[in-house]
Amino acid sequence: MSITLRIRRSLWLRFSPWLRLNWPEQKQQNSAKKIALICVNFNTAKYISYLLFSLCRIVGRDKFGEIVIVDNNSTDGSRQILRAMQDAGLITLIANERQQYHGPGLNQAMRHLASVARMNVESSPDYVLILDSDVIVLRPTLVDDLLSVAVKKSAGLTGEIEDFEYIEAGYAHISSVLIDPKQVWRRGITPFEHHGVPDLEFQRDLVRRRIFRQNFPMRSELYVLHLWNGTLRTIRDSGLRDNKFFRYASTFTDRNSEDVPQGKYVLDEFLAAFNSEVAELTPSSIVNACLRKAEINLKRPFELLEKGETIRR
Repeated sequence: MSITLRIRRSLWLRFSPWLRLNWPEQKQQNSAKKIALICVNFNTAKYISYLLFSLCRIVGRDKFGEIVIVDNNSTDGSRQILRAMQDAGLITLIANERQQYHGPGLNQAMRHLASVARMNVESSPDYVLILDSDVIVLRPTLVDDLLSVAVKKSAGLTGEIEDFEYIEAGYAHISSVLIDPKQVWRRGITPFEHHGVPDLEFQRDLVRRRIFRQNFPMRSELYVLHLWNGTLRTIRDSGLRDNKFFRYASTFTDRNSEDVPQGKYVLDEFLAAFNSEVAELTPSSIVNACLRKAEINLKRPFELLEKGETIRR
């Protein structure tokens, strides 16, 4: 990292936690918790389509008050798909005219949700689910199970916490975490960074301030499947040397669904369902598939094993 970039990051870390307003407090707490979802996309048209399809047809669109997708000036057809989804009332699209990168994109989505909440506090989400664009949701109970744990434990962050060399207390990967914005989106806690690990200082601040982080088996119990085909791989494989993260992306180690036990089996089952519903990867075809009411229930491997059936590998 150059001296200039080090100085900029140092200034960012010093001042950014104090340059924003706290998340607006709700006037009254209702028993039913509202949840919003945010995601950043860049040239992952196929994968963001998988994600949105899984949210609408496996989880159910009605589980989310708002789905906010930030698109970082994609050129692969993503923008057209996302605009069509917005026109259908399924998502809110924040369309950037230049590459803003992952961390700043997440901050944009959070600012949007906070500004909406300030105009109408009663519409403020109680929790925000953050997913990468190359994540597929496999369990219809994801939202209910996450909220049950997060509310019971009063957790500021809920996700799968794993060993990580830069945080002694472990790290919950940004690809799939639930946050309580009233606890974590406030002055004194670093927002998401313009960095390869955009929530590194964010989670360090949670540990320092003793804001509870609840472990939840997002990936290990196949609530979600992370395909590891997101922006870093796009940058690397496309040779985008003008991208600020090209050097970091060039060292990106390939991972895939087979890193998770039975991941390939469940992915095959999901793709069969997706391909039967989406005739072709066009905006209209994807929107029509997402608008259908019929729920899609995937068999999870352990459910099949309980019945004595053989799992394909």
